[in-house]
Amino acid sequence: MEDNNIQATVSDSNPVKKKRGGARPGAGRKKTTHKEYMIYASKEVSEILDSLEEIPITRYVCEAILQRAARDRQSHP
Repeated sequence: MEDNNIQATVSDSNPVKKKRGGARPGAGRKKTTHKEYMIYASKEVSEILDSLEEIPITRYVCEAILQRAARDRQSHP
C-alpha cells in the first residue's frame, strides 16, 4: 500500500501542461485612461438624458462637466 502512495505523490509533482486556459500575451481588457462612475440622477436629469438621441450620454455629461469647469475657472481665477 505504501508503494501506491509514493506513486501518487510522484505523479502529482509533475503536472501535465494543459493547452487551454490561463494567461496569454495580448489577452484581456486593454488599458484605458477612462474611469467609470455610477451616479444617481434626479427625475429631471433622467428625463433630459433619456431624451438625448443624437449624442451618447457619456459624451453629453463629459462635455457639460468640462464646460462648467471652464466657466468656474474663468470666474474664480
